[in-house]
Amino acid sequence: MYLEEKEFSDIIKKTPLVSIDLIIKDENSDVLLGWRINRPAKDTWFVPGGRIHKDETIVDAFLRITKKELGREIDIEEAVFLGVFEHFYNSNYADVPGFGTHYVVLGYEVSISTNKLVLPNEQHTKYCWLSENQILQNQDVHENTKAYFRKKHIQIKSKDFKPEYLLNYYNTLQVAISQYTNIIWAFPAAFLVLNFVAWDGLKEPPQLRFIISPLNALFIQAFFKLVANQRAIVNKLRETEESISEMFKDSLNKSLVPNFKYNWFTKLKSADLFKWGLLIFSISQFLYLCNSDLS
Repeated sequence: MYLEEKEFSDIIKKTPLVSIDLIIKDENSDVLLGWRINRPAKDTWFVPGGRIHKDETIVDAFLRITKKELGREIDIEEAVFLGVFEHFYNSNYADVPGFGTHYVVLGYEVSISTNKLVLPNEQHTKYCWLSENQILQNQDVHENTKAYFRKKHIQIKSKDFKPEYLLNYYNTLQVAISQYTNIIWAFPAAFLVLNFVAWDGLKEPPQLRFIISPLNALFIQAFFKLVANQRAIVNKLRETEESISEMFKDSLNKSLVPNFKYNWFTKLKSADLFKWGLLIFSISQFLYLCNSDLS
C-alpha cells in the first residue's frame, strides 16, 4: 500500500513499524552490508531489509523484500529465523523534527551464492562483504546491525522449531559425533603404527627418517582440526538438548521423552590427551634424530 509522505510520517510518529532484516551470508560465511543513503541509519553499513506492508503476510513480504534488495525472490523456508529485534532511532526518514523511528524487526539469515545477486542502489550506494568479527570491530557498521552478531542475542529458541525438526537435527548431530569419535579414537593408533613401520623401514639411509617429522606435522594438524570440529558439534548438541528439554518440560508426553543429557567430557578430554601426546611423541622423535649419529 502506497502512503503519502505526511501520512507515513504520522504513522512513524505514533506507532512502531514492522520490518524484515536479511543477514545474507556467502560461501565463506561473510555477510553482505550496504552503505545507507537514507535516514534513519544514513551513512552507516547496514544489512538489507524492508518494511512489511499493510495486509501483506510475512511470507509474501519476504519474497518482495528479497526480490527488491537482492534481485531475486527467496522463499522464507530457505531462511533461518534469528529472532525478534527492536531498533530505535532519534530521527526519521523525512528528517521531520520532534520524533524518532521505532522498528520491530524480524531477523532472518540466508546463505546464498554471490553470483545470484543483483544488488540495487536505491537504499545503498555501495556494498561490501565482511566477516562477523570485522562487523563487530568496524565503527562504521550500525549498532543495530552488530546486534545480529553478538552471540548473546542469537539464541535458538525451541518454540521456533517443530518438535520433529528439532529431534531430526539432534539425531543428525549424534550421528556426526559418532563418526568423529570413531575417527579420533582410530587416529592415534594409525599414527603410531605408521611411525614405527616407517621408522624400521628407513634404517638405510637413516637420513630418510627426517621425512617422518614433517609428515607428522601434517598428521597432527589434521587431528587438531578433527578435535576442534568435534568440540563445535558437541556444543551444538548440548544447545539442542537444552531446547528439547525445554520444549517437552510441560508436555503430557514428558514421560515418553528420553533425558537428553549425555556427557561428552571423557571423550573430549581423551581427544585432548591424544593430540598433545602425539605432538610430544613427534617432538621427541625429531630431537632423537637430531642427536643421533646419522653418519
